Amino acid sequence: MNIAEPIAIERHDPFQHLYSPGFLSADVCATIYDYFENTDQWHLPEGSAPDDGPIWFINSGLPDELEFLGTDETIAALKSWLTGIYGVEFGDKCELIANKMSTGQGVRPHTDFHDAAPSHRIVIFITRDWSWEAGGELWLLKSTGKQLDRAGHVQYPPLAGDAITFGISPQSYHTVQLCNQGTRYSLTYSFYPHGVN
Repeated sequence: MNIAEPIAIERHDPFQHLYSPGFLSADVCATIYDYFENTDQWHLPEGSAPDDGPIWFINSGLPDELEFLGTDETIAALKSWLTGIYGVEFGDKCELIANKMSTGQGVRPHTDFHDAAPSHRIVIFITRDWSWEAGGELWLLKSTGKQLDRAGHVQYPPLAGDAITFGISPQSYHTVQLCNQGTRYSLTYSFYPHGVN
């Protein structure tokens, strides 16, 4: 099992990003969802607000059927895919992070840009039977403003297996709406430039 070369629908508002429907298959998403439901690896990072939701830095310990997610071959293939689209090269560092959000949790508007930040990120939605009533939509923002109905913002429902890819910059503001019901998981690949360890 592996990740096939994803679909890449390029969009430029509110900043350059890629929308990849079906980045992971429904069967793979279902397996990941079941595993996330039963793992005890979740923890809240130091300094995080409780409503941000716990995360898990996945370094090892994935079951056999999901090991492909973190192999050197998968990381190299995704780097090559991103290099072909963005024309950038990456260093050795790559993080695979899972995020869990339950009812009442979300992420405030922010950008992850700082001196040692990753340069690009792939966020894959891991959900089950998602509906609009469930909440947890990802918004890419034109600014830090919280009025999400303003022109220029873009909304993505967290449909299982879909992915959003974007570069980290001072303009890459985004937010996750509060989850209203159920649990919303995501899986994020963070790719770093040369010189960041």
